[in-house]
Amino acid sequence: MVKRRINLHPFEGGSTFTTLDIDIPDLCLRNGEHMTPDVLYGAADRDKQNFSVLLRCVDCGLFFNRQYKLINRGDGNFTNYRVGTEIDLLIAPKIATNVPDSIKKISSDFDKIYNQAMQAESYQLDQIVGIGLRKALEFLVKDYAVKQNTAKADKIKSDTLQNVINDSFKDDPRIQSLATGAAYLGNDETHYVKRYETKDLKDLKRFINSFISIIDMNETIDETLRMRAEGK
Repeated sequence: MVKRRINLHPFEGGSTFTTLDIDIPDLCLRNGEHMTPDVLYGAADRDKQNFSVLLRCVDCGLFFNRQYKLINRGDGNFTNYRVGTEIDLLIAPKIATNVPDSIKKISSDFDKIYNQAMQAESYQLDQIVGIGLRKALEFLVKDYAVKQNTAKADKIKSDTLQNVINDSFKDDPRIQSLATGAAYLGNDETHYVKRYETKDLKDLKRFINSFISIIDMNETIDETLRMRAEGK
């Protein structure tokens, strides 16, 4: 970081209303080279609670900005502005994963991990998306297996994913087949050499989504069976 003095302008524009010394990054966000960026403009928000600074790399010309809290330690007749903490400008786009409520109830961890994997994909982090999906799959498989057989919860949680798939879903070949296929493709995403070279992330997501759909369907069927039983 390097300290620079900036002139801070009001939200509406116009003359400088205060001057501040702030710490700004001395690395280019594009190439990582050390440099001292040009300070182009500083402006507060409407309520003078925060302010932003527009910067430019002196080497490549990349524009970027930083945002900080603006603290006024004065009183009604006197202003004494100081720089507060820097504000994180990373705004993650909301990804609509449409995970059914029934799945969230079975495995809240799956929902969290799956959403993070999809978030990574939105940032084009294609080398880690599959790893996240593989982890999400394991949580859903094991949590669903535990729901089906709570007496074996400890064994299920500590066993390998494939053993859980083979043992817990042997009476439902559709779930067993989908979970196995998704596990194979998920494992491929973590290995140096891929076993299924004709398959990719799209197939892994398709298998997991189909796995989700069958579980959701089973949960809905169980709900209607309970409803009918209670109605008798």
